[in-house]
Amino acid sequence: MNGFDINPDKWYFDFFGYRNYPEDPEDLDWLSNWDSLGEWPNMTLTGLESVQSDFAWYTGRETQGYKDQDAEEAAEFAELLVMCKFSGLIEEAVKTGLIKKHVPIFATAHDFDIVPRFTA
Repeated sequence: MNGFDINPDKWYFDFFGYRNYPEDPEDLDWLSNWDSLGEWPNMTLTGLESVQSDFAWYTGRETQGYKDQDAEEAAEFAELLVMCKFSGLIEEAVKTGLIKKHVPIFATAHDFDIVPRFTA
């Protein structure tokens, strides 16, 4: 997922892959070694527009919600909740059984250390 916390105007995720899977799947450093070929589609996420609006208020130059201590704490929780919601979306998509290859699926957002994994 894109950096949704700092880009409230559009929330989306990309479909892309890597040619090789590491020997140690617990070491996620390999994810930063970009390995995809060509173009890949992205999918706009909808349904959480009110939350996007809250992030826009929080990060906005005019509103400067980030200067409010209570808002800062709420934003930290909100980021985790959005990540959980996104992860749940990917989990449900994997459960449909439409992915025919036995491949690991990772669901995360830009600059997040939380990386849920699913196997199709």
